[in-house]
Amino acid sequence: MATKRRMTLPQQAPWTRAQPSGDTRTAVTVGGLMPTAKGPSALLRSTGTLQQVHLRQGDMDGACGPYAVIMGLLALGLVDRDEVTGTHRLDGRKRYAKLWRCFSDAKDPLLRRGTDLDELREALEQSFPSLLQVVPAKSRGAGLFKWAQLLIEENVPAIVGFDWQGGGGHAALVVGYECDHEGKTDSLLLLDPGAAPPRVTVYNATIRNVGRRGTWPYEYMADGESHLVSLDSAIALRCRMTPPA
Repeated sequence: MATKRRMTLPQQAPWTRAQPSGDTRTAVTVGGLMPTAKGPSALLRSTGTLQQVHLRQGDMDGACGPYAVIMGLLALGLVDRDEVTGTHRLDGRKRYAKLWRCFSDAKDPLLRRGTDLDELREALEQSFPSLLQVVPAKSRGAGLFKWAQLLIEENVPAIVGFDWQGGGGHAALVVGYECDHEGKTDSLLLLDPGAAPPRVTVYNATIRNVGRRGTWPYEYMADGESHLVSLDSAIALRCRMTPPA
């Protein structure tokens, strides 16, 4: 059975960014996603205007999956942030309203039970079929880690689901990867709805391969805290449209 993911804490070429002086690590992130004073931003395809991408998850909900989905849509320029964050009534004819209906549950309005990535994939396929191809990962662990890296090289963000060592699960948007001084990829760069928004980079969390054996070979880090995790599932968000100019 797929893990329900909730907050349970214990097309341009990709661009390479050199780390601060004295650190030879290199980060590669999805093209079109840029750091700004207000946080990572991307162009809305319909208007060409720049809009913020990060969304902060509430303390009471288990909606990390839907948050990650919507951040992915913002990063790809497929939804308007004003429509996402506004309090006005949604237009039921539009794609975002159809997506939101997939997430809505009168018995669990805060999605405290969490969501699994199969549910997220189905919601996207129902609401954005002509604009988005949603591709599930075929492996877990190291295979998933490598797959996510290859997606970034193709300018394709992904939503990754991972399990905490202490129980429960979480989901975040993969927007890049990082290499050590030898050029070996050892970290995935995340935009996490459960962490504070970044101000200098386009990511606010990492999942690093720390070389451990066993069930928990990866270390999640955000907001100065770290937790051991395992990589369980992922879906790629392939946009069918050409990137904005």
